Amino acid sequence: MTDLNSKTIPRMPGRDLTIDRSVGDLWTEFAGITPSAHSFEDVCHPKYFGGHRTRHPNKPRAQDNGLRVGDIINLRARNNLWQARLIVRDVPLGSDEVLTDILELVEFRAEDIPDGYEILHGGDVKGWRIMMGDEQIEAGFATEEAAGNRLKYLMAEDEVRRKIREAPKKVLSTAKKKAPVKEAATAD
Repeated sequence: MTDLNSKTIPRMPGRDLTIDRSVGDLWTEFAGITPSAHSFEDVCHPKYFGGHRTRHPNKPRAQDNGLRVGDIINLRARNNLWQARLIVRDVPLGSDEVLTDILELVEFRAEDIPDGYEILHGGDVKGWRIMMGDEQIEAGFATEEAAGNRLKYLMAEDEVRRKIREAPKKVLSTAKKKAPVKEAATAD
C-alpha cells in the first residue's frame, strides 16, 4: 500500500486503460488491468488516474477522451486479487487528480488462483485465457469464470497425477512359470 503522503504515487499506465464503450457525451465506460504491484488502496488515491483526466472538459468526447465526471472505470488487478467498478466523482481543474467513488469491489481469496497463474482476456479471438508467466496454458474461454473453473480442474488433475506418481509401485511379473520337465522313460 502506498502512503498517501508519499512522493512516489503509482499511476495507472496509459496503455492499460482503454475505452470499453461510450454513450455519446453523457458518459463512457473504461476498462483496465492494473499492474500486480498496485494495490486497491493505490487505485483509490486521487493521483492514480491523473494521467487519464480530460484536458478539455468542454470539448466533445471525440476530441478528448480523458476521464470526465460520471465516467465508469472497470478495473481488475493483473494478479486477480480484486476487481472493482468506480465512478468518476470529480476532475478538479488545474490539478492532476481524478476523484472516484467505489461502486463495486470484489476481492478474491489468494488461494482461488494459484501462484504463478493468471487469467487474462486476450481479445475477441483468443477470449479468456490461462497464463503461467508468459506461457499460455489454454485459451478460448467465453467467460473469466469458465477459465477459472478450467484452471481449478487442471490443478486437481495435476494433484491426482502427483498422487499416482508417488503411490508405491507393485511389480507384477508377467513371466509364465515353466512347467517342470519330466524326463522321458527309457526303454530297456
